[in-house]
Parts: sequence; structure tokens; C-alpha cells
Amino acid sequence: PDPVAVALRHGWAHVAYRPTLLQADDGGQLEAGVIGLARWPRERHDWGALRAWGWGASRLREALAADPRFAANRIALAGHSRFGKAVLVAAAFDHGFANALVSSSGAGGTKLMRRDYGERWENMAGSYAFHWYAPQVMEWAGNRPLAELPVDAHMLIALRSPRPLFVSSGLTERGDGWTDPRGQWLATRLAQPAWALAGLAVPSDGAAPPLLVGETAYPLAWYQHDQGHVMWPALERFLAHAGKFAPQ
Repeated sequence: PDPVAVALRHGWAHVAYRPTLLQADDGGQLEAGVIGLARWPRERHDWGALRAWGWGASRLREALAADPRFAANRIALAGHSRFGKAVLVAAAFDHGFANALVSSSGAGGTKLMRRDYGERWENMAGSYAFHWYAPQVMEWAGNRPLAELPVDAHMLIALRSPRPLFVSSGLTERGDGWTDPRGQWLATRLAQPAWALAGLAVPSDGAAPPLLVGETAYPLAWYQHDQGHVMWPALERFLAHAGKFAPQ
């Protein structure tokens, strides 16, 4: 389905943000983007592309909020796969976003890394992905056991509390298994106390919810669709969630 048409049908505008114009999705071009302008060479804790893309999304949000055609307090984000990771980072660090759809983000996103299932951390430190993260990612690429990771995905998700967040994934059998759907659900469940601490409702049942049902009645939502590594099957549910929890 056309995401623009879906957004308009739900009463939302649709803005296409191309983050690779700000920072290329290429480790060989790190110095050429905003990272090169802000800090080069990088220290072990300095930005990777995910943080740069999220920073750009926040600047875009500010620009849209200044435009009277938009409701400044109802600007949401949606991203898939690597851009799902970037959306999670953006939403965690910028609570000005009203909501965010984090679709099939997998390793480095909403998947529990200490679970050690699906895509491995060595892949994240490989040539196609190392630039997404701080240089410290290299320390965990086969050199130290993942069980000793001091942080994990549920802590990043929890940084979004108490603001709404919508986490989704596809089916293992349809090709989304390497993103570890169960690990994404477990991380979402482990992050729920952050919303409960803020006095917001969270699921009381510890069992995984049924496929195509999920836990979309809560500010921190989980939804698993019946397709593969795609975002569109979750878009309608996300927009309904964004409308339900949108500021008045």
C-alpha cells in the first residue's frame, strides 16, 4: 500500500525524510557528513550514523513545528530495518516526537543482544554496519562475551518513557527471523516498568500476545504482523495508535 495514501486516510500529513543526504550510509564516507563536521576523527563514544540520522530527524521536527500547517505536538516518526534503529534512537533522545513506529529493527535496535540469537554483533561491527554505531562497537565483535554487555535494547527502549512508542516485526517463517521477533518482544516487555513507573498502563499477562493482535492498547505497544521484513503491514495499526495517544 502507498504509505502516503494510508497516512492521509488517517488524517496525517506525510513527510519523506532522506537521512542519507545528511550522513551517507557508508563507512567510507563518515568524514563527509555531519559526523565529519561535528567530530573527526571519532572517539570511542562519538556518534555513528544512527545518531546523526536521529539528530537530523529532530531538526526536521523543529522545522515542521514552526510551520502553522502542522500540529507541532503531533509529529511522529516511522522507520524500518536500519532506519527503524534510527527511529528508536531519535525517539529515545527527542521526546518532542509524539510517537514512533520502530519496524523490524533487529540487532542494534529493539532486539535483545544478550539473548545471542539472530543477527550477531559481529555483523554490526562488520564493513556494512560499523558506521551506524560508536566506535566502541568493535570491542564486542567477538572479543568480549555478549552476556557482559553493560546495556541492552530494553534500556534504549525505556529511554522513551513516558512517551508512546510502537514496536513491530514480521514473521520468522516469512524472512524476518534474523531480526529476532521474540527478542524484540522480550526487550519491549522488559522496558515496560519504565512506563509503569510513570503511572501508565502496561500488560499484566506475561505471555506473548497472539499474532496480528499484539499489545496496541498501551503507550508502549508491540505488534507482530504475518508478513516478512517489511513495514507496511504495521502502518495502519501504528497510525491508529498514534491517533489514540496523540496530545489533544
